Amino acid sequence: MTLKKKFILIGLTCILTGSVWFYFQGHKDIGLVNYLSYILTFIGWLIILFSVAGQFLLKNKTKYKTNKSKWFSQSFVKTGVYIAFAGLVLGNIIFINNLEDNRVSSILNNEPTKITIANVTEIENRNSRGGPKSYAIIKYTTDNGTIEQLFFNYNNQYSVGQTYELKYSVDYPEMCTIVRQVENK
Repeated sequence: MTLKKKFILIGLTCILTGSVWFYFQGHKDIGLVNYLSYILTFIGWLIILFSVAGQFLLKNKTKYKTNKSKWFSQSFVKTGVYIAFAGLVLGNIIFINNLEDNRVSSILNNEPTKITIANVTEIENRNSRGGPKSYAIIKYTTDNGTIEQLFFNYNNQYSVGQTYELKYSVDYPEMCTIVRQVENK
């Protein structure tokens, strides 16, 4: 097996590992797991990019003053390769996100579930690239113990002390969805 094929195999292994890791663990909302799976997937695609097109992308390009049309065509093709690479990476991440969302929906709709009462215990603000984001920390009790989950607090729809009826999977208690708000008495 050539070195190029070995690197392609390593890249595919990284992509598959990162994708499968996110597919099975993405529902837990553990930021570190999600980011590491994205990074592993990105590294895999990067290895494949440079295994397949590395010589072309890194070789000395024609100088603009020497041959303008050749310089332009090389620059155009290299830009196209980078755009295709970005499309593959984003497409992979979107595809795996959709698969994971469908898996959670399928489990909550087709497998044994239970209903419990959940309470908003805290509102947490986190800074991110897109600006600060608000999350509600919701605590609920299952047969396996107490679980805390983060829910995105879009338009401040959650506040501390609110109570919700929540449906969770018996086999995967971290998979849950809010059914409705329960009136606080």
